[in-house]
Amino acid sequence: MSSAVSSNSAGPSAAISSGAAIADPGAFASNLSFTDISDQVNKALTGVTDRKLTFGRGVLKVPLDWANPANGKTVSITVIKIRSKSQHDRIGSLVVNPGGPGGSGTEAALDLAVSELPQAILDRFDIVGFDPRGVGLSDPIKCIPAKEKDAELNMTPDPVSQAAWNANVAEETKVANECYAIYGADLTFYSTAETVRDMEALRAKLGDAKLTYLGYSYGTLLGAEYASAYPDKVRALVLDGAVDPTISSADQDKTQAAGFQLAFSHFAANCEKKATCPLGHDPVGYVQNLMASSDKNPIPSGSSKDKRVVQGGAVLLAVISALYDESQWDQLTTALTDASKGDGSGVLALDDQYNERQPDGTYTNIEDANATIACADETDRTTVAQARALQTQWRATNPLFGGSAAASLDYCSLWKAPPDKPIKVTDNDAPTVLVVGTTGDPATPISGAKHLAALLGSGDLLIWQGDGHTAYPKTDCITNVVDAYLIDAKAPAPGTTCPAS
Repeated sequence: MSSAVSSNSAGPSAAISSGAAIADPGAFASNLSFTDISDQVNKALTGVTDRKLTFGRGVLKVPLDWANPANGKTVSITVIKIRSKSQHDRIGSLVVNPGGPGGSGTEAALDLAVSELPQAILDRFDIVGFDPRGVGLSDPIKCIPAKEKDAELNMTPDPVSQAAWNANVAEETKVANECYAIYGADLTFYSTAETVRDMEALRAKLGDAKLTYLGYSYGTLLGAEYASAYPDKVRALVLDGAVDPTISSADQDKTQAAGFQLAFSHFAANCEKKATCPLGHDPVGYVQNLMASSDKNPIPSGSSKDKRVVQGGAVLLAVISALYDESQWDQLTTALTDASKGDGSGVLALDDQYNERQPDGTYTNIEDANATIACADETDRTTVAQARALQTQWRATNPLFGGSAAASLDYCSLWKAPPDKPIKVTDNDAPTVLVVGTTGDPATPISGAKHLAALLGSGDLLIWQGDGHTAYPKTDCITNVVDAYLIDAKAPAPGTTCPAS
């Protein structure tokens, strides 16, 4: 078993019946104290920022299974607290989560505090990031070797032949078996519901009477489940790039594939506005042709030190990676045209950014954690046969993204650990929750934000007419509205919409 936990557990059956909120998670968590790491962090940030900040690092130990909190097994949650030296009239902590699942909250807190959050927020809040259980520095799930991740990059994203389909299923089965061999049934407990209880324990140990929270993408699901489980502990929650918690994983992936299709059309239209678009008058066809040609003749990395090659799967992932942020559209165009000329370095750079692959060939554990958390949450798992049937249907309506989205649906059906029971997202009379949606968001289409705001009852919808994944703090309009809500709990007028720029 992993060193992430200790002692013995009653097994996953208890967690499956533990969908209700645990009344007082803080009573079962360790105390939380912070060690000052300001000198080493500020030294690393020399030349990066002129903000005067202090940094503290702490570890919170929580039960592995919140349904049986006294049974012995624990998980260590790493927490970072960042404070501006100009802070005044402190409101409390602003807890942040960047999404994923599998994104590092400690890294997100650093990035936000150092360069992104407005000074008005730093002046009033400690910025607190935590790596969710199994992620980053919090007893990370590690069960997929780096060499296997490199190989997965060029798996056929939308396998048409049965032989190619079978090869993908065999690889997915291998990964599922490797993870179960290391962690067994404990994989069930790395769920969103368990992390929500960790968040409530964190709030209590931070000493905040109520939670102030900024969650992006998957982080909106954490916030929505928290508002449903602990409505009386909510001060202000910003849920940016909202996930729709009511639709099945299959519908979620289909909706996301449509979101990427829309985002790609915006990217293509932007390219075609130029005097000469390097991708021609059919950017979709350009990408498809590049994927097909690179499958036949793999493209070298462009570096003598990198022996990897680019094939169709790597090309498609580069497109997906760049569509998350409009600022990367020109980089994507260059990467695609360079690849067509035999240089795969630009494509691999975008892929490595998405997969969190380091220059030395190592990876963070985002892929391991993403698979674990997603499958711990997925109660209605799409079978291999169902995914194969949907693949043809989705490809017909969305040629670039549909087939590959459907082809990945079967993964959790191969996962051996059973799912946990999610916390039902519903209107439990929480204070106003600010839900932010972007009209051109590829990963979490705005339909999810609209539905989540209505589902919470207290949800107040803020719309940005922009492109890319998430909105805050990208424009003055969005920033001003969100800041007013976080600082004064002042919700915007119903129907507030911010222009693209």
